[in-house]
Amino acid sequence: MDPSSTVIVEDSLPKDILEVLDSMRRRKELSDVTLVVNSREIVAHRAILAACSPYFRAMFLSGFSEANEQKIHLKEVDYCAVQLIVNYFYTSELELNVYNVEEILRICVLFRLTTLVDHCETFLRRNLTPSNCIGLQFVADLFSLDELSQHANRIALWHFTDVYKEDEFKKMPYKQLKELVMDDSLKVQSEEVVFEAVLQWINHDTRARKDFVPDIMQYVRFPLMNLQYLHGNAAISKLTKEYRMCKELIREAVSYQTAVESKTTSALDNFRVRPRMASEEIFVIGGWSNGQKISSVQCFNVDTLEWTVVAGMSVAHVAREDYIRVVAAGDELYTVSRYKVGKYDPIANSWIQVATGPDVQCKWAGVCEYEGFIYAVGGHSSMCAKQFDTETMTWRSLPSMMYARYYPGVGVVEGKIYAVGGLDHLWAPLNTAERYDPHTNQWEAIASMSTARWSLGVAVLKGKIYAIGGSDNRESFSNSVEMYDPVIDKWSQAVAPMNSGRRCLGVAVVNDTIYVVGGRVTNSIEYYDQDNNKWIVVGAVNTRCNFGCVALRIL
Repeated sequence: MDPSSTVIVEDSLPKDILEVLDSMRRRKELSDVTLVVNSREIVAHRAILAACSPYFRAMFLSGFSEANEQKIHLKEVDYCAVQLIVNYFYTSELELNVYNVEEILRICVLFRLTTLVDHCETFLRRNLTPSNCIGLQFVADLFSLDELSQHANRIALWHFTDVYKEDEFKKMPYKQLKELVMDDSLKVQSEEVVFEAVLQWINHDTRARKDFVPDIMQYVRFPLMNLQYLHGNAAISKLTKEYRMCKELIREAVSYQTAVESKTTSALDNFRVRPRMASEEIFVIGGWSNGQKISSVQCFNVDTLEWTVVAGMSVAHVAREDYIRVVAAGDELYTVSRYKVGKYDPIANSWIQVATGPDVQCKWAGVCEYEGFIYAVGGHSSMCAKQFDTETMTWRSLPSMMYARYYPGVGVVEGKIYAVGGLDHLWAPLNTAERYDPHTNQWEAIASMSTARWSLGVAVLKGKIYAIGGSDNRESFSNSVEMYDPVIDKWSQAVAPMNSGRRCLGVAVVNDTIYVVGGRVTNSIEYYDQDNNKWIVVGAVNTRCNFGCVALRIL
Protein backbone atom coordinates (compact mmCIF):
# COMPACT_ATOMS: atom_id res chain seq x y z
CA MET A 1 0.00 0.00 0.00
CA ASP A 2 1.34 3.42 -0.96
CA PRO A 3 1.78 5.45 2.29
CA SER A 4 1.66 8.70 0.34
CA SER A 5 -2.04 8.27 -0.43
CA THR A 6 -5.18 6.91 1.20
CA VAL A 7 -8.76 6.15 0.20
CA ILE A 8 -11.52 7.20 2.56
CA VAL A 9 -14.82 5.28 2.36
CA GLU A 10 -17.63 6.65 4.50
CA ASP A 11 -20.33 3.98 4.57
CA SER A 12 -22.81 6.19 6.38
CA LEU A 13 -22.56 9.08 3.93
CA PRO A 14 -25.43 8.03 1.55
CA LYS A 15 -27.79 7.62 4.50
CA ASP A 16 -26.67 10.93 6.01
CA ILE A 17 -27.23 12.72 2.69
CA LEU A 18 -30.75 11.28 2.38
CA GLU A 19 -31.61 12.41 5.90
CA VAL A 20 -30.47 15.95 5.15
CA LEU A 21 -32.34 16.03 1.83
CA ASP A 22 -35.49 14.77 3.51
CA SER A 23 -35.17 17.47 6.14
CA MET A 24 -34.69 20.08 3.40
CA ARG A 25 -37.75 18.80 1.56
CA ARG A 26 -39.93 19.08 4.63
CA ARG A 27 -38.70 22.66 5.14
CA LYS A 28 -39.13 23.34 1.41
CA GLU A 29 -35.45 24.29 1.12
CA LEU A 30 -34.15 24.32 -2.47
CA SER A 31 -37.25 22.41 -3.56
CA ASP A 32 -37.89 23.03 -7.23
CA VAL A 33 -40.93 20.93 -8.15
CA THR A 34 -44.37 20.24 -6.74
CA LEU A 35 -46.46 17.19 -7.55
CA VAL A 36 -50.18 17.94 -7.60
CA VAL A 37 -52.50 14.99 -6.94
CA ASN A 38 -56.23 15.59 -6.55
CA SER A 39 -55.57 19.27 -5.74
CA ARG A 40 -53.12 18.34 -2.98
CA GLU A 41 -49.42 19.17 -3.23
CA ILE A 42 -46.24 17.19 -2.56
CA VAL A 43 -43.00 19.19 -2.55
CA ALA A 44 -39.80 17.54 -3.85
CA HIS A 45 -36.50 18.04 -5.64
CA ARG A 46 -36.22 17.36 -9.36
CA ALA A 47 -32.81 15.70 -8.98
CA ILE A 48 -34.14 13.19 -6.40
CA LEU A 49 -37.23 12.32 -8.46
CA ALA A 50 -35.13 11.87 -11.59
CA ALA A 51 -32.51 9.78 -9.77
CA CYS A 52 -35.13 7.43 -8.33
CA SER A 53 -37.62 7.16 -11.20
CA PRO A 54 -37.01 6.65 -14.93
CA TYR A 55 -40.47 8.21 -15.46
CA PHE A 56 -39.39 11.53 -13.94
CA ARG A 57 -35.93 11.35 -15.48
CA ALA A 58 -37.48 11.09 -18.93
CA MET A 59 -39.95 13.86 -18.11
CA PHE A 60 -37.36 16.35 -16.87
CA LEU A 61 -34.78 15.64 -19.58
CA SER A 62 -37.20 15.35 -22.49
CA GLY A 63 -37.36 18.99 -23.51
CA PHE A 64 -41.14 18.92 -23.21
CA SER A 65 -43.03 21.58 -21.28
CA GLU A 66 -43.08 19.56 -18.03
CA ALA A 67 -39.28 19.79 -17.85
CA ASN A 68 -39.47 23.39 -16.68
CA GLU A 69 -42.87 23.55 -15.00
CA GLN A 70 -42.97 24.22 -11.28
CA LYS A 71 -46.04 22.05 -10.79
CA ILE A 72 -46.55 18.56 -12.25
CA HIS A 73 -50.15 17.32 -12.27
CA LEU A 74 -50.58 13.57 -11.82
CA LYS A 75 -53.99 12.21 -12.80
CA GLU A 76 -55.89 9.06 -11.78
CA VAL A 77 -53.54 8.19 -8.93
CA ASP A 78 -53.97 8.13 -5.17
CA TYR A 79 -52.47 11.04 -3.23
CA CYS A 80 -51.53 8.98 -0.16
CA ALA A 81 -49.80 6.36 -2.26
CA VAL A 82 -47.80 8.99 -4.18
CA GLN A 83 -46.85 10.61 -0.87
CA LEU A 84 -45.59 7.26 0.46
CA ILE A 85 -43.48 6.66 -2.63
CA VAL A 86 -41.93 10.14 -2.53
CA ASN A 87 -41.15 9.54 1.13
CA TYR A 88 -39.51 6.27 0.06
CA PHE A 89 -37.27 8.17 -2.37
CA TYR A 90 -35.95 10.21 0.54
CA THR A 91 -35.90 7.56 3.30
CA SER A 92 -35.59 4.21 1.47
CA GLU A 93 -38.47 2.91 3.62
CA LEU A 94 -41.98 2.02 2.54
CA GLU A 95 -44.63 0.09 4.46
CA LEU A 96 -46.86 -2.13 2.34
CA ASN A 97 -50.16 -3.42 3.67
CA VAL A 98 -53.28 -5.01 2.23
CA TYR A 99 -55.00 -1.61 2.07
CA ASN A 100 -52.40 0.35 0.11
CA VAL A 101 -50.51 -2.21 -1.96
CA GLU A 102 -52.67 -2.07 -5.09
CA GLU A 103 -52.51 1.74 -5.33
CA ILE A 104 -48.78 1.71 -4.67
CA LEU A 105 -48.34 -0.97 -7.34
CA ARG A 106 -50.26 1.15 -9.84
CA ILE A 107 -47.97 4.13 -9.20
CA CYS A 108 -44.81 1.98 -9.21
CA VAL A 109 -45.74 0.76 -12.69
CA LEU A 110 -46.34 4.37 -13.80
CA PHE A 111 -43.05 5.58 -12.30
CA ARG A 112 -41.24 2.48 -13.64
CA LEU A 113 -39.95 1.47 -10.23
CA THR A 114 -39.14 -2.15 -11.07
CA THR A 115 -37.70 -3.08 -7.67
CA LEU A 116 -40.80 -1.82 -5.87
CA VAL A 117 -43.03 -3.57 -8.40
CA ASP A 118 -41.25 -6.83 -7.52
CA HIS A 119 -41.77 -6.17 -3.80
CA CYS A 120 -45.47 -5.47 -4.38
CA GLU A 121 -45.84 -8.64 -6.41
CA THR A 122 -44.15 -10.71 -3.71
CA PHE A 123 -46.34 -9.13 -1.02
CA LEU A 124 -49.50 -9.88 -2.98
CA ARG A 125 -48.41 -13.47 -3.58
CA ARG A 126 -47.88 -13.98 0.14
CA ASN A 127 -51.38 -12.67 0.81
CA LEU A 128 -53.26 -14.61 -1.86
CA THR A 129 -56.35 -16.43 -0.60
CA PRO A 130 -59.36 -18.11 -2.24
CA SER A 131 -61.36 -14.96 -1.44
CA ASN A 132 -59.09 -12.55 -3.35
CA CYS A 133 -57.30 -14.65 -5.99
CA ILE A 134 -59.75 -13.80 -8.79
CA GLY A 135 -59.38 -10.05 -8.30
CA LEU A 136 -55.62 -10.24 -7.88
CA GLN A 137 -55.24 -12.30 -11.03
CA PHE A 138 -57.03 -9.51 -12.89
CA VAL A 139 -54.64 -6.96 -11.32
CA ALA A 140 -51.68 -9.16 -12.24
CA ASP A 141 -52.78 -9.44 -15.86
CA LEU A 142 -53.39 -5.69 -16.00
CA PHE A 143 -49.79 -4.96 -15.00
CA SER A 144 -48.17 -8.01 -16.66
CA LEU A 145 -47.13 -9.61 -13.36
CA ASP A 146 -46.74 -13.16 -14.63
CA GLU A 147 -45.72 -14.86 -11.37
CA LEU A 148 -48.63 -13.31 -9.45
CA SER A 149 -51.05 -14.24 -12.24
CA GLN A 150 -49.88 -17.86 -12.32
CA HIS A 151 -49.94 -18.13 -8.54
CA ALA A 152 -53.46 -16.68 -8.33
CA ASN A 153 -54.60 -19.06 -11.05
CA ARG A 154 -53.17 -22.07 -9.17
CA ILE A 155 -55.06 -21.06 -6.03
CA ALA A 156 -58.29 -20.55 -7.99
CA LEU A 157 -57.95 -24.00 -9.57
CA TRP A 158 -57.05 -25.81 -6.36
CA HIS A 159 -59.63 -24.06 -4.13
CA PHE A 160 -62.34 -23.76 -6.77
CA THR A 161 -65.12 -25.03 -4.49
CA ASP A 162 -64.47 -22.02 -2.21
CA VAL A 163 -63.59 -19.54 -4.95
CA TYR A 164 -66.83 -19.83 -6.92
CA LYS A 165 -68.84 -18.85 -3.83
CA GLU A 166 -67.10 -15.48 -3.62
CA ASP A 167 -68.60 -12.27 -5.08
CA GLU A 168 -65.39 -11.76 -7.09
CA PHE A 169 -66.16 -14.93 -9.04
CA LYS A 170 -69.50 -13.59 -10.26
CA LYS A 171 -67.80 -10.44 -11.58
CA MET A 172 -64.79 -12.06 -13.24
CA PRO A 173 -64.19 -11.51 -16.99
CA TYR A 174 -65.36 -14.25 -19.32
CA LYS A 175 -61.83 -14.99 -20.54
CA GLN A 176 -60.71 -15.75 -16.98
CA LEU A 177 -63.73 -17.99 -16.34
CA LYS A 178 -63.17 -19.91 -19.56
CA GLU A 179 -59.52 -20.56 -18.72
CA LEU A 180 -60.52 -22.02 -15.35
CA VAL A 181 -63.25 -24.27 -16.73
CA MET A 182 -61.03 -25.54 -19.54
CA ASP A 183 -58.19 -26.51 -17.21
CA ASP A 184 -57.58 -30.21 -16.55
CA SER A 185 -56.25 -29.42 -13.09
CA LEU A 186 -59.44 -27.76 -11.82
CA LYS A 187 -60.07 -29.43 -8.46
CA VAL A 188 -63.69 -30.38 -7.83
CA GLN A 189 -65.41 -33.31 -6.18
CA SER A 190 -67.71 -33.67 -9.16
CA GLU A 191 -68.30 -32.00 -12.52
CA GLU A 192 -71.70 -30.91 -11.26
CA VAL A 193 -69.86 -28.29 -9.17
CA VAL A 194 -68.34 -26.81 -12.35
CA PHE A 195 -71.76 -26.57 -13.99
CA GLU A 196 -73.31 -24.91 -10.93
CA ALA A 197 -70.46 -22.39 -10.81
CA VAL A 198 -70.78 -21.51 -14.51
CA LEU A 199 -74.55 -21.20 -14.16
CA GLN A 200 -74.09 -18.87 -11.19
CA TRP A 201 -71.73 -16.68 -13.23
CA ILE A 202 -74.22 -16.50 -16.12
CA ASN A 203 -77.20 -15.73 -13.86
CA HIS A 204 -75.34 -12.84 -12.24
CA ASP A 205 -75.91 -10.83 -15.45
CA THR A 206 -77.98 -12.96 -17.81
CA ARG A 207 -78.68 -10.23 -20.35
CA ALA A 208 -74.99 -9.42 -20.88
CA ARG A 209 -73.74 -13.00 -20.65
CA LYS A 210 -76.29 -15.11 -22.48
CA ASP A 211 -74.23 -15.02 -25.68
CA PHE A 212 -71.38 -16.80 -23.86
CA VAL A 213 -73.55 -19.83 -22.98
CA PRO A 214 -72.93 -22.00 -26.09
CA ASP A 215 -69.19 -21.46 -25.89
CA ILE A 216 -68.61 -21.94 -22.15
CA MET A 217 -70.86 -25.00 -21.89
CA GLN A 218 -68.59 -26.84 -24.35
CA TYR A 219 -65.95 -26.97 -21.62
CA VAL A 220 -68.20 -28.32 -18.88
CA ARG A 221 -67.65 -32.09 -18.85
CA PHE A 222 -71.26 -33.23 -18.88
CA PRO A 223 -70.34 -36.87 -19.68
CA LEU A 224 -68.80 -37.11 -16.20
CA MET A 225 -72.18 -36.37 -14.55
CA ASN A 226 -74.57 -39.15 -13.61
CA LEU A 227 -77.75 -39.78 -15.56
CA GLN A 228 -80.05 -38.81 -12.70
CA TYR A 229 -78.51 -35.34 -12.55
CA LEU A 230 -78.55 -34.91 -16.32
CA HIS A 231 -82.24 -35.85 -16.56
CA GLY A 232 -83.46 -34.20 -13.35
CA ASN A 233 -81.73 -30.82 -13.31
CA ALA A 234 -84.15 -28.01 -14.20
CA ALA A 235 -81.39 -25.66 -15.35
CA ILE A 236 -80.03 -28.26 -17.79
CA SER A 237 -83.52 -28.84 -19.15
CA LYS A 238 -83.96 -25.11 -19.70
CA LEU A 239 -80.61 -24.76 -21.47
CA THR A 240 -81.35 -27.63 -23.86
CA LYS A 241 -84.56 -25.88 -24.92
CA GLU A 242 -82.90 -22.51 -25.48
CA TYR A 243 -79.55 -23.49 -27.00
CA ARG A 244 -78.95 -26.08 -29.69
CA MET A 245 -75.33 -26.54 -28.60
CA CYS A 246 -76.46 -27.42 -25.06
CA LYS A 247 -78.95 -29.93 -26.43
CA GLU A 248 -76.18 -31.66 -28.37
CA LEU A 249 -73.86 -31.65 -25.35
CA ILE A 250 -76.48 -33.26 -23.10
CA ARG A 251 -77.33 -35.84 -25.75
CA GLU A 252 -73.63 -36.71 -25.94
CA ALA A 253 -73.38 -36.99 -22.15
CA VAL A 254 -76.48 -39.16 -21.80
CA SER A 255 -75.22 -41.50 -24.52
CA TYR A 256 -71.85 -41.81 -22.78
CA GLN A 257 -73.29 -42.39 -19.31
CA THR A 258 -75.79 -44.93 -20.64
CA ALA A 259 -72.88 -46.88 -22.10
CA VAL A 260 -70.97 -46.64 -18.83
CA GLU A 261 -73.90 -47.87 -16.75
CA SER A 262 -74.60 -50.74 -19.14
CA LYS A 263 -70.86 -51.56 -19.22
CA THR A 264 -70.67 -51.26 -22.99
CA THR A 265 -68.07 -49.41 -25.01
CA SER A 266 -68.76 -45.80 -25.96
CA ALA A 267 -67.46 -44.37 -29.23
CA LEU A 268 -67.13 -40.97 -27.62
CA ASP A 269 -63.50 -39.87 -27.31
CA ASN A 270 -62.88 -36.19 -26.54
CA PHE A 271 -61.64 -34.06 -23.65
CA ARG A 272 -65.10 -33.99 -22.04
CA VAL A 273 -64.85 -37.66 -21.03
CA ARG A 274 -61.41 -37.15 -19.50
CA PRO A 275 -61.47 -36.85 -15.68
CA ARG A 276 -59.84 -33.75 -14.31
CA MET A 277 -56.41 -34.42 -12.84
CA ALA A 278 -56.26 -32.25 -9.73
CA SER A 279 -54.41 -34.55 -7.38
CA GLU A 280 -52.08 -33.81 -4.55
CA GLU A 281 -48.56 -34.92 -5.34
CA ILE A 282 -46.36 -37.14 -3.20
CA PHE A 283 -43.18 -35.43 -2.06
CA VAL A 284 -40.22 -37.55 -0.98
CA ILE A 285 -37.87 -35.31 0.94
CA GLY A 286 -34.31 -36.05 2.02
CA GLY A 287 -33.55 -39.37 3.68
CA TRP A 288 -30.69 -41.83 3.55
CA SER A 289 -29.39 -44.09 0.79
CA ASN A 290 -26.55 -46.61 1.11
CA GLY A 291 -25.40 -45.00 4.33
CA GLN A 292 -25.31 -41.51 2.81
CA LYS A 293 -27.60 -38.62 3.62
CA ILE A 294 -29.31 -37.13 0.59
CA SER A 295 -30.86 -33.70 0.36
CA SER A 296 -32.79 -33.82 -2.90
CA VAL A 297 -36.57 -33.63 -3.14
CA GLN A 298 -38.60 -35.69 -5.60
CA CYS A 299 -42.24 -35.41 -6.51
CA PHE A 300 -44.48 -38.26 -7.70
CA ASN A 301 -47.59 -37.45 -9.72
CA VAL A 302 -50.24 -40.13 -9.16
CA ASP A 303 -52.05 -39.18 -12.37
CA THR A 304 -49.07 -39.49 -14.72
CA LEU A 305 -47.07 -41.93 -12.51
CA GLU A 306 -43.98 -39.82 -13.18
CA TRP A 307 -41.22 -38.55 -10.89
CA THR A 308 -39.65 -35.12 -11.09
CA VAL A 309 -36.81 -33.62 -9.09
CA VAL A 310 -37.95 -30.38 -7.48
CA ALA A 311 -35.21 -27.89 -8.25
CA GLY A 312 -34.22 -25.50 -5.48
CA MET A 313 -36.15 -27.38 -2.80
CA SER A 314 -33.12 -29.27 -1.46
CA VAL A 315 -33.02 -29.87 2.29
CA ALA A 316 -29.26 -29.38 2.38
CA HIS A 317 -29.87 -26.86 5.17
CA VAL A 318 -30.37 -29.78 7.56
CA ALA A 319 -27.08 -30.68 9.22
CA ARG A 320 -25.69 -34.16 8.62
CA GLU A 321 -26.51 -35.34 12.13
CA ASP A 322 -30.13 -34.17 11.91
CA TYR A 323 -32.88 -36.58 11.00
CA ILE A 324 -35.98 -34.75 9.82
CA ARG A 325 -39.64 -35.51 9.89
CA VAL A 326 -41.83 -33.76 7.33
CA VAL A 327 -45.44 -32.69 7.78
CA ALA A 328 -47.95 -30.61 5.83
CA ALA A 329 -50.09 -28.05 7.64
CA GLY A 330 -52.71 -26.72 5.25
CA ASP A 331 -50.87 -25.82 2.07
CA GLU A 332 -47.58 -25.36 3.92
CA LEU A 333 -44.70 -27.75 4.32
CA TYR A 334 -42.64 -28.09 7.51
CA THR A 335 -39.55 -30.04 8.52
CA VAL A 336 -39.08 -30.97 12.17
CA SER A 337 -35.70 -31.98 13.58
CA ARG A 338 -34.35 -32.08 17.10
CA TYR A 339 -33.16 -28.49 17.21
CA LYS A 340 -35.16 -26.64 14.57
CA VAL A 341 -38.42 -26.33 12.69
CA GLY A 342 -38.11 -25.40 9.03
CA LYS A 343 -40.76 -24.15 6.63
CA TYR A 344 -40.68 -24.16 2.87
CA ASP A 345 -41.28 -20.79 1.24
CA PRO A 346 -42.52 -21.54 -2.30
CA ILE A 347 -42.31 -17.88 -3.31
CA ALA A 348 -38.63 -17.60 -2.43
CA ASN A 349 -38.12 -21.30 -3.31
CA SER A 350 -36.16 -21.80 -0.12
CA TRP A 351 -36.42 -23.17 3.42
CA ILE A 352 -36.45 -20.88 6.43
CA GLN A 353 -36.02 -21.75 10.08
CA VAL A 354 -39.12 -20.60 11.95
CA ALA A 355 -38.52 -22.01 15.44
CA THR A 356 -36.35 -24.22 17.59
CA GLY A 357 -37.08 -27.94 17.58
CA PRO A 358 -38.74 -30.11 20.24
CA ASP A 359 -35.37 -31.32 21.63
CA VAL A 360 -36.38 -34.87 20.82
CA GLN A 361 -34.39 -37.12 18.50
CA CYS A 362 -36.84 -36.96 15.59
CA LYS A 363 -35.52 -40.03 13.81
CA TRP A 364 -37.14 -41.99 16.65
CA ALA A 365 -40.36 -39.92 16.86
CA GLY A 366 -43.58 -39.81 14.88
CA VAL A 367 -44.94 -36.50 13.58
CA CYS A 368 -48.46 -35.51 12.46
CA GLU A 369 -50.63 -32.39 12.16
CA TYR A 370 -54.12 -31.39 13.23
CA GLU A 371 -55.78 -27.96 12.90
CA GLY A 372 -52.55 -26.00 12.67
CA PHE A 373 -50.76 -27.89 15.45
CA ILE A 374 -47.83 -30.22 14.77
CA TYR A 375 -47.39 -33.15 17.14
CA ALA A 376 -44.03 -34.84 17.82
CA VAL A 377 -44.86 -38.16 19.49
CA GLY A 378 -42.40 -40.51 21.20
CA GLY A 379 -38.71 -40.72 20.39
CA HIS A 380 -37.60 -40.55 24.03
CA SER A 381 -37.50 -42.87 27.04
CA SER A 382 -39.52 -40.36 29.07
CA MET A 383 -42.75 -41.15 27.19
CA CYS A 384 -42.92 -37.55 26.02
CA ALA A 385 -45.04 -35.91 23.37
CA LYS A 386 -44.97 -32.27 22.28
CA GLN A 387 -47.23 -29.89 20.39
CA PHE A 388 -46.10 -27.07 18.07
CA ASP A 389 -48.38 -24.10 17.31
CA THR A 390 -47.79 -22.94 13.70
CA GLU A 391 -49.31 -19.54 14.53
CA THR A 392 -47.22 -18.65 17.58
CA MET A 393 -44.26 -20.84 16.52
CA THR A 394 -43.96 -22.25 20.03
CA TRP A 395 -43.76 -25.75 21.55
CA ARG A 396 -45.51 -27.07 24.62
CA SER A 397 -45.20 -30.42 26.37
CA LEU A 398 -48.17 -32.76 26.50
CA PRO A 399 -48.94 -35.23 29.30
CA SER A 400 -46.75 -38.34 29.30
CA MET A 401 -47.86 -41.20 27.12
CA MET A 402 -48.67 -44.61 28.57
CA TYR A 403 -45.59 -46.15 26.93
CA ALA A 404 -42.21 -44.94 25.80
CA ARG A 405 -42.28 -45.30 22.01
CA TYR A 406 -39.36 -45.20 19.63
CA TYR A 407 -40.27 -45.36 15.90
CA PRO A 408 -44.07 -45.28 16.44
CA GLY A 409 -46.63 -44.79 13.71
CA VAL A 410 -48.86 -41.75 14.18
CA GLY A 411 -52.09 -40.47 12.65
CA VAL A 412 -55.17 -38.33 13.30
CA VAL A 413 -58.79 -39.50 13.31
CA GLU A 414 -61.72 -37.33 14.38
CA GLY A 415 -59.43 -34.85 16.11
CA LYS A 416 -57.54 -37.43 18.18
CA ILE A 417 -53.84 -38.20 17.85
CA TYR A 418 -53.01 -41.92 17.62
CA ALA A 419 -49.64 -43.49 18.48
CA VAL A 420 -49.30 -47.05 17.24
CA GLY A 421 -46.61 -49.63 17.96
CA GLY A 422 -42.93 -48.71 18.16
CA LEU A 423 -40.17 -49.89 20.50
CA ASP A 424 -40.39 -49.54 24.28
CA HIS A 425 -37.69 -48.16 26.58
CA LEU A 426 -35.86 -51.51 26.38
CA TRP A 427 -36.16 -51.45 22.57
CA ALA A 428 -38.66 -54.32 22.53
CA PRO A 429 -41.34 -54.18 19.78
CA LEU A 430 -44.81 -53.03 20.89
CA ASN A 431 -48.24 -54.04 19.69
CA THR A 432 -49.98 -51.53 21.98
CA ALA A 433 -51.61 -48.31 20.81
CA GLU A 434 -52.97 -45.20 22.47
CA ARG A 435 -54.55 -41.89 21.55
CA TYR A 436 -54.43 -38.29 22.76
CA ASP A 437 -57.53 -36.11 23.00
CA PRO A 438 -56.60 -32.39 22.73
CA HIS A 439 -59.87 -31.42 24.40
CA THR A 440 -59.32 -33.45 27.56
CA ASN A 441 -55.52 -33.22 27.35
CA GLN A 442 -55.24 -36.94 28.16
CA TRP A 443 -53.90 -40.15 26.65
CA GLU A 444 -55.95 -43.33 26.73
CA ALA A 445 -55.22 -46.91 25.69
CA ILE A 446 -56.96 -48.48 22.72
CA ALA A 447 -57.02 -52.07 21.50
CA SER A 448 -53.64 -53.61 20.72
CA MET A 449 -52.62 -54.78 17.26
CA SER A 450 -52.28 -58.50 16.61
CA THR A 451 -48.64 -57.94 15.60
CA ALA A 452 -45.95 -55.88 17.30
CA ARG A 453 -44.54 -53.34 14.84
CA TRP A 454 -41.96 -50.57 14.82
CA SER A 455 -40.80 -48.21 12.08
CA LEU A 456 -44.18 -48.82 10.49
CA GLY A 457 -46.22 -46.60 8.24
CA VAL A 458 -49.63 -45.26 9.25
CA ALA A 459 -52.38 -44.06 6.93
CA VAL A 460 -55.81 -42.66 7.78
CA LEU A 461 -58.57 -43.33 5.27
CA LYS A 462 -62.31 -42.86 5.72
CA GLY A 463 -62.06 -42.78 9.49
CA LYS A 464 -59.94 -45.94 9.76
CA ILE A 465 -56.27 -46.31 10.71
CA TYR A 466 -54.01 -48.57 8.66
CA ALA A 467 -50.82 -49.90 10.31
CA ILE A 468 -48.58 -50.80 7.41
CA GLY A 469 -45.42 -52.89 7.31
CA GLY A 470 -42.62 -52.19 9.78
CA SER A 471 -40.64 -54.77 11.74
CA ASP A 472 -41.80 -57.16 14.43
CA ASN A 473 -38.20 -57.67 15.53
CA ARG A 474 -34.93 -55.93 14.71
CA GLU A 475 -34.39 -57.62 11.37
CA SER A 476 -37.59 -58.62 9.59
CA PHE A 477 -39.50 -56.50 7.09
CA SER A 478 -43.23 -57.05 7.28
CA ASN A 479 -45.64 -56.77 4.39
CA SER A 480 -48.74 -57.22 6.54
CA VAL A 481 -51.35 -54.52 7.15
CA GLU A 482 -53.88 -54.12 9.95
CA MET A 483 -56.85 -51.76 10.04
CA TYR A 484 -58.28 -50.14 13.18
CA ASP A 485 -61.88 -49.00 13.52
CA PRO A 486 -62.17 -46.39 16.32
CA VAL A 487 -65.93 -46.85 16.54
CA ILE A 488 -65.68 -50.47 17.71
CA ASP A 489 -62.10 -50.23 19.09
CA LYS A 490 -60.93 -53.21 17.10
CA TRP A 491 -58.11 -54.12 14.72
CA SER A 492 -58.78 -56.20 11.61
CA GLN A 493 -56.35 -58.30 9.59
CA ALA A 494 -58.66 -58.44 6.58
CA VAL A 495 -56.47 -56.05 4.55
CA ALA A 496 -54.33 -57.80 1.93
CA PRO A 497 -50.55 -57.81 2.46
CA MET A 498 -48.32 -55.59 0.34
CA ASN A 499 -46.29 -57.08 -2.49
CA SER A 500 -43.07 -56.22 -0.62
CA GLY A 501 -42.17 -56.14 3.05
CA ARG A 502 -40.74 -52.80 4.18
CA ARG A 503 -39.93 -50.57 7.14
CA CYS A 504 -38.85 -46.92 7.33
CA LEU A 505 -41.32 -46.42 4.50
CA GLY A 506 -43.21 -43.42 3.24
CA VAL A 507 -47.01 -43.34 3.34
CA ALA A 508 -49.39 -40.87 1.69
CA VAL A 509 -53.12 -40.71 0.97
CA VAL A 510 -54.12 -39.15 -2.35
CA ASN A 511 -57.64 -39.20 -3.81
CA ASP A 512 -58.81 -41.55 -1.03
CA THR A 513 -56.09 -44.02 -1.99
CA ILE A 514 -53.20 -45.20 0.19
CA TYR A 515 -49.73 -45.14 -1.38
CA VAL A 516 -46.61 -46.68 0.17
CA VAL A 517 -43.22 -45.51 -1.04
CA GLY A 518 -39.83 -47.20 -0.75
CA GLY A 519 -38.29 -48.01 2.62
CA ARG A 520 -35.68 -50.49 3.77
CA VAL A 521 -34.94 -53.30 1.28
CA THR A 522 -37.38 -52.12 -1.42
CA ASN A 523 -37.83 -49.05 -3.57
CA SER A 524 -41.21 -49.90 -5.11
CA ILE A 525 -44.36 -47.77 -4.89
CA GLU A 526 -47.67 -49.54 -4.31
CA TYR A 527 -51.21 -48.35 -3.83
CA TYR A 528 -54.05 -50.12 -2.08
CA ASP A 529 -57.01 -51.03 -4.28
CA GLN A 530 -59.70 -51.00 -1.61
CA ASP A 531 -62.46 -52.34 -3.86
CA ASN A 532 -60.50 -55.47 -4.80
CA ASN A 533 -58.48 -55.68 -1.56
CA LYS A 534 -55.09 -55.83 -3.23
CA TRP A 535 -51.91 -53.80 -3.58
CA ILE A 536 -50.73 -52.71 -7.03
CA VAL A 537 -47.17 -51.68 -7.87
CA VAL A 538 -47.10 -48.44 -9.88
CA GLY A 539 -43.48 -47.35 -9.84
CA ALA A 540 -40.27 -47.03 -7.91
CA VAL A 541 -38.28 -44.38 -6.05
CA ASN A 542 -34.51 -43.98 -5.87
CA THR A 543 -33.31 -46.30 -3.11
CA ARG A 544 -33.75 -44.47 0.16
CA CYS A 545 -35.31 -44.73 3.59
CA ASN A 546 -35.98 -42.53 6.62
CA PHE A 547 -37.24 -39.81 4.28
CA GLY A 548 -40.04 -37.35 4.67
CA CYS A 549 -43.13 -38.30 2.68
CA VAL A 550 -46.22 -36.10 2.35
CA ALA A 551 -49.14 -35.62 0.00
CA LEU A 552 -49.36 -31.97 -0.91
CA ARG A 553 -50.04 -29.54 -3.75
CA ILE A 554 -47.59 -26.67 -3.38
CA LEU A 555 -49.25 -23.50 -4.62
